Amino acid sequence: MSAAPGEVATLKRVDRRPVTAVLIANVVSLTGDALAAVAIPWFVLETTGSAARAGLSGGVAVLPAFVAGIFGGTLIDRLGPKRASITADVVGGLAVLLIPLLYATVGLAFWQLLVLVLLGGILDLPGVTARRGMLPELAKLGGMRLERVNAILEGNQSLSYLLGPPLAGVAIGLIGADRVLWADAATFALSAAVIARLVPAHLYPAHRREAGTSYLDVLRVGLRFLWNDRILRAGSLTLGVTNAIGGPTFSVVSIVYARDRLDSATYAGLFLSALGLGA
Repeated sequence: MSAAPGEVATLKRVDRRPVTAVLIANVVSLTGDALAAVAIPWFVLETTGSAARAGLSGGVAVLPAFVAGIFGGTLIDRLGPKRASITADVVGGLAVLLIPLLYATVGLAFWQLLVLVLLGGILDLPGVTARRGMLPELAKLGGMRLERVNAILEGNQSLSYLLGPPLAGVAIGLIGADRVLWADAATFALSAAVIARLVPAHLYPAHRREAGTSYLDVLRVGLRFLWNDRILRAGSLTLGVTNAIGGPTFSVVSIVYARDRLDSATYAGLFLSALGLGA
């Protein structure tokens, strides 16, 4: 039975390549984050021998999520999610790349490492948010239900933290933490290239600023909405507390324990991988 003209046109417009590209870019980028979660504290332990400095580097790595989570959403609206996602990957990749590059050439002071870790993580959350922001249009373009696409995205995050840490642990044992950071920088580059090449730019133009509205005006509206919604307020505060406690405990503490007691980066990766398995 032949389809009606309108149905034929709809079928021709279905294209799952862009939504697949975003899902792949997301898991690649998050796998890079998982590599860094093991490689950077281990690199600090190897080069300084200080658990306190490793803990400080871990704290600096998660601090940007708080700042960027508050201020990044409005910037994504201004830039458009495609451009914001690419920018986040490029900035993060360059920051991570400079750690082993400086260490191998002119030397790397600890304060410089902290600055690069801060820069490497400051756009992680806006990058994930930007990729989420692309899903509604791309799911429609691909003829897929949004809840299915969102479930795949959430599964990707758990998959990256299941596979990334043990991969980092094994790789550190074979080639060293500094070379793992080179690989980490490559994941950012791959994610940015996939988004740039396969996601249609015309779907995500930068938003024009409305007359009389500033960046702070828009930010205040968003914060007011979040605070006035009881469920969102309670969820945000709860996640803030649990992540502040759980993140350092399961990342830095487990890595220090694996090095001091087990002398193996592989075990450090397996500890963090258990989080992904549970998720």
